[in-house]
Amino acid sequence: MPDWLIIAPLFPFVDPAMLDLQIPNMTCGHCVRAVTEAVKSADPEAKVVIDLPTHKVQIETRAPREAVLSKLAEAGYAPAA
Repeated sequence: MPDWLIIAPLFPFVDPAMLDLQIPNMTCGHCVRAVTEAVKSADPEAKVVIDLPTHKVQIETRAPREAVLSKLAEAGYAPAA
């Protein structure tokens, strides 16, 4: 067996995507933690940057957009359309 098969990732390589979202009902530190945890449940390696006063969230993730949006909605923080 070639060595590269042994170290190949279990999931196919996907380039990270940047999601820019507006989450109107994110208003406090608890909301920031809940949004971050929701994103990390879709992609534990995601990078999340939150600007609470403007309700903006930037997410760098390899997870599909739909998976991240679904986890946010499940947590009660669906982004604005």
